Amino acid sequence: MDNKEKILEIIKTRKIVQLIHFTKKKNINSIIKHGLLSVDELKKRNIDYIFNDLERRDSWKFSISLSITNKNSILLDGFKRRQKLNDNDFVEIRIDPSVIVENICIFCDTNAANHTFESYRQDNDKLNHLKIWPAFDGMFKNIVYRHYNGETGKIKRFKQESNETTCLQAEICLIGNISSDKFINYNELNLLTNG
Repeated sequence: MDNKEKILEIIKTRKIVQLIHFTKKKNINSIIKHGLLSVDELKKRNIDYIFNDLERRDSWKFSISLSITNKNSILLDGFKRRQKLNDNDFVEIRIDPSVIVENICIFCDTNAANHTFESYRQDNDKLNHLKIWPAFDGMFKNIVYRHYNGETGKIKRFKQESNETTCLQAEICLIGNISSDKFINYNELNLLTNG
């Protein structure tokens, strides 16, 4: 079984029916028109957009950040607090999980900006280990390790559903773009554009 087949098998076995990306509501017109694009692609095409994350600490601006099943509410709350915004300023885009079979992805068992992945940012050969099915499967393992200020912390799997990652902040960094026909909630999003 090749990598794509194995990823598809995990999606089916775990009953993963949606990936989540959240963005500022002001970006929706452009996203409906162009699809969901990475920061690098937005700049390349000279498309105006409003940043969610001014820092983008993972430094993978060639990718789109996605959560599995549920949004990363910890990150969203941080954005709202730092930018003095509220829930109404953001919108959730629900995406068909087939996009991770159709594109190369970096599978992170915790937040991609975490120090856990520093060495991967420096070494492309090592980064390749995060692009294959065992890394995807690892997003659901019993214990996930996160690094904080030189210390290692543990997140244990506890009462999560099969389709929920062990760490709420786990994310997929999809390399490429996502066309709007992959949006499960396209009609709802389109209404926000007065379309």
